[in-house]
Amino acid sequence: MHATADGTGCGASSIDGVPLTAAWDASAGDAFPTGSDRTDVGPGDGGEGATRPAPTRDRATILSALVAVLVDFERLLEGKSQEALTQPSHDGGWGMVEILPHMRDWEEINHQRIARILEEDHPTLESLDDSLWSIEHDYSSQDPHKTFEQFRDLRSALVAHVSDLDDEAWARGAVLEGTGEITLHWLLDDICEHDVVHLAQAREVLV
Repeated sequence: MHATADGTGCGASSIDGVPLTAAWDASAGDAFPTGSDRTDVGPGDGGEGATRPAPTRDRATILSALVAVLVDFERLLEGKSQEALTQPSHDGGWGMVEILPHMRDWEEINHQRIARILEEDHPTLESLDDSLWSIEHDYSSQDPHKTFEQFRDLRSALVAHVSDLDDEAWARGAVLEGTGEITLHWLLDDICEHDVVHLAQAREVLV
């Protein structure tokens, strides 16, 4: 991932050539629009279901948001002690030590789903229940900084890949169990919604 300084002291104005300005106001430090309508607020997302009938973001906004979340998480992690990163939220829910592995695990799944949408003719994608992943994948034993690096590398590769695709590829379809007909555009928009939920969750823990 290559960041380009924006001169504001707030990080970067682009990552791998994707501008952050469409979704991130550096002065406010807010990577995403408010008012997410997803219900999968952690701990865990508890499985998948219908969210929105159509994408709510255009292509440029999606690409910008997908990289902006990396900047925001990096800023949240900067200078934080191991104790701060492993503490639970104020209500006893997930801390960063659970949030970051959760983000990384879903990123791996999204890579697989995108590959299937692009390579197969209208595939059916399995709906997943992540309710027990924190236990099954032993999130609490994982180093938050290393986990973030893994998430960052996966997300940077995802952005580089989908940025090069044409509009026809973004319109390719699939069936997501529990949701119905989707497109690659919808899936990428849904990833942004998932980011919104867990970035807000992370801020509750650390800010």
